[in-house]
Amino acid sequence: DLVILDEAQRIKNWDTKTAKAVKQLESPHAFILTGTPLENRLLELHSLVEFLHPRALGPRWRLLPVHAVSDPMGRIIAYEGLEVLRRRLGRFFLRRERSAVLDQLPERTDNTFWTGMTLAQRQPYRKYASTVATLVSRNMALRPGDVRVLLQSLTSMRILCNAYAQFDWASFERRVRDAEIPTRAEIKTLGSPKLEEFARVMEDLLDDGGGKIVVFSQWERMLRLAHFVIRELLHQRDLRADVFHGGLNSKARDDMLESFRLDPEFHVLFSTDAGGLGLNLQEAASIVVNLEVPWNPAVLEQRIGRVHRIGQARSVQVLHFVTGSAIEERVRQ
Repeated sequence: DLVILDEAQRIKNWDTKTAKAVKQLESPHAFILTGTPLENRLLELHSLVEFLHPRALGPRWRLLPVHAVSDPMGRIIAYEGLEVLRRRLGRFFLRRERSAVLDQLPERTDNTFWTGMTLAQRQPYRKYASTVATLVSRNMALRPGDVRVLLQSLTSMRILCNAYAQFDWASFERRVRDAEIPTRAEIKTLGSPKLEEFARVMEDLLDDGGGKIVVFSQWERMLRLAHFVIRELLHQRDLRADVFHGGLNSKARDDMLESFRLDPEFHVLFSTDAGGLGLNLQEAASIVVNLEVPWNPAVLEQRIGRVHRIGQARSVQVLHFVTGSAIEERVRQ
């Protein structure tokens, strides 16, 4: 009689296996819940609405010609006439805006820690930055191969802002996965002022005896490096941490989250963005750490929203680690 989708943005891409399978479910009633009905493209909204009512927004092919604004090269640069969509969706959507619930949320404090780069990071970073500058300076449409090189270069620049060890993972993986506590010299070889600053901040947080901590990164490798550098701090205090990522099966996910909520010794949860989808951690944690700045500000707020949400009884600390004078600083701005 009724199909309910939680985290309904998982069907935002209409051509995926997940979306196609869900839309084969036949029911007289459907209800969807999502904090992000629209993340990047208007067609994502259409995919969600199509599940509720196939004709609510008309055919998919008609949506972009009516609402999209394109540049001379055919790239979408803006959307217009969105008030028309708002009216059409009025009878389908119940929207709770953030302003309506702010008085129900606890206080939130944001702090940013600015870090530098080592020479080991800076040298390959400059090479990729030069590639990006060359591609952009052409001032013409990029071929598919150029776009691929551009995206790979930008991603490598962001990874190098985190740690040289994340960039050259093969040279460090075996040691990082080893259970032994690292020496100060080994931490230095990772080539990451950000991770060194993270360890200093975490020492203060653990000594303060505050709430549990959720540490986010886009990359599982960065999380494992972060776990590595605070291994001694956790051992000294008889605390533990673990890495929560999208590759865990359902039982492992549930067991880890249950342990994080109930076990006082399980104090730090490292989570990727993929693993963190759908998490409700307001009853367990009160501190959120972002090891890098996501491209999409909505993703950043989703991370924080796993802890700073209705049901949170404590004030929430949000800590951002940003490499200055590099691409991360501009993404943060």
